[in-house]
Amino acid sequence: PGTRFPNVQVRDGTAFVDVAGKPLDYYGVAAVVLSLTELSGIERVRVCCVYRHDGSRVFVHTRATFSGTWQGTPCELRTEHRCLRDL
Repeated sequence: PGTRFPNVQVRDGTAFVDVAGKPLDYYGVAAVVLSLTELSGIERVRVCCVYRHDGSRVFVHTRATFSGTWQGTPCELRTEHRCLRDL
């Protein structure tokens, strides 16, 4: 089946997310991180796996991890001055 999250715990502002089933791709990790960091008290999310260009894995993410100009960035995090809702 699809992706499941059998265990999510929050400690000291970090949500620890266990992933089972289908692995998350970049967009899946972004969706989890951006959703959880919308909740009060969660500043960081530890979930596997996003890879750097050198092949090393990044486990702990913040909203800033996914800010910039890629198409999945929420409007309020975009570094460019336009957003779909602005068009």
